[in-house]
Amino acid sequence: MIETAGHLPGLPATEVAWRTLDFSAWGERAQVRVPELTAKQAGALAGHVREQARSYLRTLPVSQIVATLDAAIARLLDRDDPCRRRAEAVLPIVTGYDRESVRLGLSGYLRSFRAPQLQRFLAEDFANPAVLDGFQPAMKGGFTRAHGPQLLLHIWAGNVPGLSLWSLISGLLVKAGTVGKVASAEPLLAGWFAQILAEIDPKLGECLAVVWWKGGDAEAERAWLREADTVIAYGGNDALTAIRERVPVTARFLPHGHRIGFGLIGAEALDTRRAGPLARLVAQDVARWEQQGCYSPQMLFVARGGAVSPREFALYSVADMLEEVTAIHAVSPSALEIEITEEAILDPALADAQLKWLEKAGYKLAVDDFGMGHSSLAYLISLKVDRLKIDRSFVKDVARSETNQKLITAMVSLGQSLGLDIVVEGVETAEDATVLARLGCTIAQGYLFARPMPPKALANWIAEHQLTTLKRKRKTGHLSMA
Repeated sequence: MIETAGHLPGLPATEVAWRTLDFSAWGERAQVRVPELTAKQAGALAGHVREQARSYLRTLPVSQIVATLDAAIARLLDRDDPCRRRAEAVLPIVTGYDRESVRLGLSGYLRSFRAPQLQRFLAEDFANPAVLDGFQPAMKGGFTRAHGPQLLLHIWAGNVPGLSLWSLISGLLVKAGTVGKVASAEPLLAGWFAQILAEIDPKLGECLAVVWWKGGDAEAERAWLREADTVIAYGGNDALTAIRERVPVTARFLPHGHRIGFGLIGAEALDTRRAGPLARLVAQDVARWEQQGCYSPQMLFVARGGAVSPREFALYSVADMLEEVTAIHAVSPSALEIEITEEAILDPALADAQLKWLEKAGYKLAVDDFGMGHSSLAYLISLKVDRLKIDRSFVKDVARSETNQKLITAMVSLGQSLGLDIVVEGVETAEDATVLARLGCTIAQGYLFARPMPPKALANWIAEHQLTTLKRKRKTGHLSMA
């Protein structure tokens, strides 16, 4: 699978040098060709974009720009569109995110750029967005008008798909000639978006470019920094400091370093009608992009004083989401096993209600990372836990650790006395598996058996290994796979 990154209006592809980046994830591989421009080509491309923005982009009413952006976003939201299909196929391999995260993440993220949302963005920054089109009366008398940069350079970072679209779209809304430098960790979506814009409005496609240079390449970076009158850069403190030192004094520099995201739920939203759906949205936000970037809150504040208390609100997400999933897919709760960490049961006031609800609903319960926390034996009995999963820290190199062997023997004995299944996690070598079987372990999971894989590969793997699994289960002193 080979993809080409970038968008280079006015530069013939045959005159550009290309470098190939290799990616692999989920058992698949992909190659992405990225452009390596000379200083002369960078200068020519910057001049082309600047001139096209002056002669065309700045003449457009902002309402027309919003309509064009909305049409491009609509295509990326359409799962039947060829570009959206490419994104769902390639981005998991390039970024390492699983396919469902990419699918859900893109859809939720891209909806932020539909026409009503873009108009709201403009209204938040400009009391009268018409100032972008011409002089407008000012509140204190006189007239005022807003201009974007002649050439706005974006330097993006990270592997979160589409992170680049925020600043790219913002630059176009203020009618700035736009050049974006993609990150090596996700070099594709910005270029695809630029190409879609060019298909919708070819002249607008001449007003922006998407380029690449290797991070830390000071010479290539300076070629672009010389051309821009405003630079927006993303990344860590060291990278931003290095860029700042190279930005000419005549250019404006807007750095965006690492951010900690947090969420706030006001008391006004905490009523019994809205709390359930709101909790589902919170759970989706927290899980988005594995909490990378600033789009997933690392902390959530819930106000007191609502009809639903903060502690009650914490119960909504688990119960409501599980009920919704089992109803949609017609799955019995008894067919699902819910893993809880040992630490999760240390807050009795919160955990007790959730776990009791799961037990009453019929879900099977498994305590994950057993041995790392401070589990109460009374909880293991009263909650009717079905399975204990021994943490991998006790399993690693167990063949050579007499202490770990004794601890695992004790945990296996405890589980058996309580009638619980015991699973050992993190089994990576045949030698450790043999020792664990001798210690009484019958179920294991780990890289010795298989690594994470996409759903379509799982069915084939199960078919190929089913016979082996059954044979192992019939023999004593052997491990079966969990």
